[in-house]
Amino acid sequence: MNEYLVIPHIAARHINLLQGNVAVSPHSMTAMSLFLHAMGLKTSGIQADAFAVVQHDAWLDADDMDQYEGYAAWQRRSASLVDKSDYSSKAEGKPVLSLQPVITGNLDFSLVLRYREGAPSPKNVQTFLETARFQGGRIDHMGKIKILDSQESARRYVRTGKWIVDRRDLLEGSTDPLRDLLRWCALRKRETVPEGGYPVLWSSATVGYALLSDPKVREDFRDADNGPVPAAFAEAMTGLVGLYSVHDARVTEIPFWESGFVQNDVYLVRGSSLIEKEMKND
Repeated sequence: MNEYLVIPHIAARHINLLQGNVAVSPHSMTAMSLFLHAMGLKTSGIQADAFAVVQHDAWLDADDMDQYEGYAAWQRRSASLVDKSDYSSKAEGKPVLSLQPVITGNLDFSLVLRYREGAPSPKNVQTFLETARFQGGRIDHMGKIKILDSQESARRYVRTGKWIVDRRDLLEGSTDPLRDLLRWCALRKRETVPEGGYPVLWSSATVGYALLSDPKVREDFRDADNGPVPAAFAEAMTGLVGLYSVHDARVTEIPFWESGFVQNDVYLVRGSSLIEKEMKND
């Protein structure tokens, strides 16, 4: 029987929102997937087979610039926050920082993780989260972690927020997916919703990556905790997500995401087909 581990109200601060070369967004399903993989490695090697995300709040690190039509996002040389491995020059007394462009923001969210063979100890998960970094930022605090035995009890424990739902179906078959992605994300007016529905917010999200080179051990790449690992250059893949209220009657099941390599050089994070079918006609 499945078990569901709920980590409520994670407060992630000053995370990187620069999503490839297309958008600035707090929704990186790639980062979520890889973060949870790292958590599995640190908690007795137990990996979730799927995860769902509820967003409670998100905002930019920015200065209020009303006279310039809105907010001015902070941008900084993030290498100064890492270590000497990021120096592009090793000249004695004159190290030069490599420029890693960053736009940062904050995200409050909850996670629902599905395990088929038993969930890890909440205590072990909390120990990991207390020292972990998320998307280049820190985790300030979280709610009480619980293991529950059904989707319904997991949904009740979350209580508020918006599910992040895969809406790739709205871009499939498009002759210009980038144009249509931006059109959906620019939709700000209040929509007409069916009975039992709520207005939906739209956003871009990273949903995987495609390798641009063959993985190999490289001297100029950062090592993993246990030493050198093969690395490759990659390009982020961008998709469309909808943010649906946890009380929206159209979302009849938890909208889980699954991840993995769909071919040797493409890693994808995809939402469940159930949600896609439920919302084909909305």
